[in-house]
Amino acid sequence: MNDEEPLTEEEAAVASEYFKHAGQDYPQEEEKVGLFNLFNKILKLKDTSKAANLVDEELIIIRNNKKLAVYADIFNLDMVSNYLKELSEIDLATSLSKNGFFIEKVVTTKKEMAARIGKGGKSKWFKKNVQQG
Repeated sequence: MNDEEPLTEEEAAVASEYFKHAGQDYPQEEEKVGLFNLFNKILKLKDTSKAANLVDEELIIIRNNKKLAVYADIFNLDMVSNYLKELSEIDLATSLSKNGFFIEKVVTTKKEMAARIGKGGKSKWFKKNVQQG
């Protein structure tokens, strides 16, 4: 076949099938797992309720707003439900920055990881503590 000749229907079908599965036989790059990727994912969460830094009073308000949003959903009050959910999310998302909470966690975790890595770059996380005596 010449580069200037158009593909026949049979050749086009074979090429289409080939390109549909191309690259699936090769190892795919795995998503990097690391501390900063974890914190980056937390920052991008749509619902930050599981990562929030709340005091008891704030927690009660958020919980009540979420419960009321469920009741509003039951009665098809979508605008009320969305408002309550967004109101809760504003408090939840901003709680991560309260008193530098999130940045402090990133820095502290990074320092702890650095302290656990011994000479030679080997991690000490899973080594047994051997008492000398």
